[in-house]
Amino acid sequence: MNKATAELTLALSIEETYWKQKAACKWLSEGEKNTKYFHSLVKKKRNQSRIHEIQHNGITLTKQEDLRASVVDYFKQVFTKEANPTDSDLDWVPTLLSQEDTRHLSMKPTFEEVKCAVFDISPDSAAGPDGFSAHFYQVCWDIIGEDLFEAVLDFFTGAQPPKTFTTTTIVLIPKIETHITWKDFRPISLCNVTGKILSKVVNNQIAQLLPKIISPCQSGFVQERMIADNILLAQELTNCLGKGGSVNNIIMKLDMEKAYDRMSWNFLYCMLTKLGFPEQWIKLIKKLIENCWFSILYNGEGASFFKSTRGLRQGDPISPALFVMAAECLSRD
Repeated sequence: MNKATAELTLALSIEETYWKQKAACKWLSEGEKNTKYFHSLVKKKRNQSRIHEIQHNGITLTKQEDLRASVVDYFKQVFTKEANPTDSDLDWVPTLLSQEDTRHLSMKPTFEEVKCAVFDISPDSAAGPDGFSAHFYQVCWDIIGEDLFEAVLDFFTGAQPPKTFTTTTIVLIPKIETHITWKDFRPISLCNVTGKILSKVVNNQIAQLLPKIISPCQSGFVQERMIADNILLAQELTNCLGKGGSVNNIIMKLDMEKAYDRMSWNFLYCMLTKLGFPEQWIKLIKKLIENCWFSILYNGEGASFFKSTRGLRQGDPISPALFVMAAECLSRD
């Protein structure tokens, strides 16, 4: 009887955990343990995210097969490269990394650094196509830690990561309540945790160097800087310009549409080279971002896979750092 009760308790706990992950709510902090509540949240999310109609190339699409084909076609174009920059476009970018910095980037990660990267990933973050969340790797670390460490070392010594590491599911999050075109959706990448671990280790290597590379006017994604600082600064400037007696000025707000998705890899590599990053480290970045295969999660089903030729994945730990380094050319005098 006691054994049956224990097995039932375990089964109920597993069910609660499963639906908690599906519902993506902070049920532990809110004290909610009602599985029915989780079911209702999941059902609500599915209804809200379901796409019934889209305008594509001037045509209104309603049939599911047409919608599926159009979403793949649209994001294939988004992730396909266009013009290639040349080194001469960035001649004015200074070299900011010292020899000591490049030596630091050339060091292989330790076992503790890999473990730190694994446990830095939120256990409740959505799983990638393989279905394994970070929680699995953290709970099973004593069993799989050595194997994961060896896989990371292989990556740093030149091995190409398996396709399964970088295979990605794209989830479409509406930017506005009334979504009419595919532009009204934000593509969020659900990456496999194995790929996230590689990105996290590389990102941790450069995190302490970013304050040295990124100019003070960029307050996002840099240690010891807060993005709210620029918001407060913009408010102060607006108030000052609105006062009488001030000289003529103009404020411009620039919106970089699909900024992550349209990032040119060649431009990024040129920028990293100009900043002084060693070639071996840039090769690591190439292996992380050029080996990605995407499948769009559309109305609960995955569409066909396609390979990108540009762009950074929103959801990849290394993407914010790469983006601010590429955008640094806009902040240099």
